[in-house]
Amino acid sequence: MSIIKIDIPEPEKIHRISNADLLIGQPVPPIKRLQQIDEDTYEEIVLCWAKDYVKAKYESAFQFGGAGDKGRDICAYKNFQNDVFDLYQCKHYANKLTYSDVRLELGKLLHYTFSKAYKTPERYYFLAPMGISASLHDLLKDEEKLKEKLRSDWETKIEEEITKTEKIILTQELQNYLDKFDFSIIHSLEPVDFLEQFRQTAYYPYYFGGGLIKRRNTSVKVSDQIDERELVYVTQLFEAYQDYSKCKVTELADIIGNYELKKHFDRSRNCFYIAETLAQFSRDNIPSTEDAFEELKEEVYEQVIDICSQEHSDGYKRLLATTNSAKNASYHSNPLYVELKAQDKTGICHHLANEFKLKWVK
Repeated sequence: MSIIKIDIPEPEKIHRISNADLLIGQPVPPIKRLQQIDEDTYEEIVLCWAKDYVKAKYESAFQFGGAGDKGRDICAYKNFQNDVFDLYQCKHYANKLTYSDVRLELGKLLHYTFSKAYKTPERYYFLAPMGISASLHDLLKDEEKLKEKLRSDWETKIEEEITKTEKIILTQELQNYLDKFDFSIIHSLEPVDFLEQFRQTAYYPYYFGGGLIKRRNTSVKVSDQIDERELVYVTQLFEAYQDYSKCKVTELADIIGNYELKKHFDRSRNCFYIAETLAQFSRDNIPSTEDAFEELKEEVYEQVIDICSQEHSDGYKRLLATTNSAKNASYHSNPLYVELKAQDKTGICHHLANEFKLKWVK
């Protein structure tokens, strides 16, 4: 037996390698990750999608699932009072859904709407990580063929599986109902469309990475009128200005003629409000049991407290040294890091002062 020599071809050139490439390798595309996750994680993702996306698009939404759900996983109501809803049926299979995978669910839909356990949904969606097969897609488009298969399979594969307590026989009345049923309401929410919807939720980065997708609006309008919730840190600012200038400062009018202090006061209030937008952004976009903004405040406190506690010639110098220390730190470990601005770091110092955790004048 002769051996043929074959030269090994040159591999494709690799793009510039980053440290992340060496640590974690090439990222898995979201569509592949969705198809590889286990059933429990898939259920978590579907519930997060229902909570954050479906509820936002409908008047209300309810998740059933499990025994007694009557073939309803998620009911999304367009009009709850008049029982107008879409129904989502979720399946976790390793392959694309086929007719045999959904046959029983269609039987449940027919039986429970026929018996008036619930109204016929406006739209009925199958939701599965691999989507539906081409054969099921074609069958759903051919209503007569679908009805024929359901009639043929009813006695042998459907009637004893709908409930645990009774056999649902295909009576003449139920068959007439089947023959007239509008199967055009049935659709598949394909994985790529599901991911696009899920991408609009706060939960997407946790499961699929890519960082925070939404960006916050940092344009704030600071009123000339000092709000009641600002009184503590504003009072502290006045005390610091008084300690520095050796002139009485108990209200804004007292620093109107001092260019440096008036500008600092305006910047401080602006930073306080910008930090509030970060707090709201955190609540809206990071679905964690731990508040990322509160954790960030703790990090800032640990960063600046020793500087704040040192001896300074006056309260204003202590304030400047403290906020500069906050701005010089990076806070990489916090999930809000990519959104963090210098104004946030300064603003958080004023939030801490507002909570009496930092004090400018001893």
